[in-house]
Formats: sequence, C-alpha cells, structure tokens
Amino acid sequence: MPRNRGGELDAFTTLEALETRLAVREVGRRATRGVSREDILVEYPDLRDQDIELAKRIVAAPYSRSESFEQLAEIDDMRFWRRPEDSHHLKNSEFDRWISENNIPETFEYSKEWWDYIELVRRLATRCDSDDVRVIGHYIIDTPPPCERLPMPAVR
Repeated sequence: MPRNRGGELDAFTTLEALETRLAVREVGRRATRGVSREDILVEYPDLRDQDIELAKRIVAAPYSRSESFEQLAEIDDMRFWRRPEDSHHLKNSEFDRWISENNIPETFEYSKEWWDYIELVRRLATRCDSDDVRVIGHYIIDTPPPCERLPMPAVR
C-alpha cells in the first residue's frame, strides 16, 4: 500500500495512481535490464522514448520507493496503460471504411435507424463468426417526409 511522506498508509491513493506506479516500475526495470524498446512497446504501445527513460531513472534512483515518484507529475498515466494480453489489434474492415466514407449527419431524421441497421449487420457478422464484412455495393433509400436520401450498404 502506498505511504505518504510521514510513512503512514495513504488511503486516498486511487487505483489508477497505484497501477501507474506499478507500470512505471515494470517499464523501468525492464529498461534497466536491457529489454529492447520494441519488446516494451508490445505491452505498452503508447509509450514514448522519454517515458521509458524517465521510468528507468525513477527505478535506478536511490530511495526509488517514494521520493523519485515525485517525478510522476511528468508522466502521462494514459501512456502507461498496459495492453491486455487477450486483446488483439483492431483493424479496420472494408465495412468500417464504407461506414466512415458514407456516414450520415446526426441532423438527419433517420440517422438512428441508419445506425441501427449498421449495428444489425455487425451483430450478424459476429453471430456468423465472420472477421470481415465485405461491401459489394450500396443502394439509396428515400425516406418519408422529411425526405432524406440514405446510402445503405449491400454486404456479403
């Protein structure tokens, strides 16, 4: 448990702050042991070179348990988030690209229904255990008043 300057337990330390301290220590230890930058970035993909160097200095500093963590103000804890072991890299599918290129404005009266259809296609792909939905064309739907033209994907 983290301790304050007086050596007493600090009950106000958040879980995120504790996880950041642990991540900084792990990155620093790995860097001082000579683990390559690329190997560190596999688990901590958002780190910059200066983050790794700072973590290395913190771990190597005498009394690194508390005093050197004063430098944590310089550390962006978001970059020290570890990639979960079971996660895989997100990849944009052809379907995702089509959505990006044909996304309709939120001001459209039927935008929610358009997104409902997109989510239906994604759920069907998941249910069929398909990694990639292929867009083989698209068609336009004219809506009832207020008249809007919605592009809809034809998928396979």
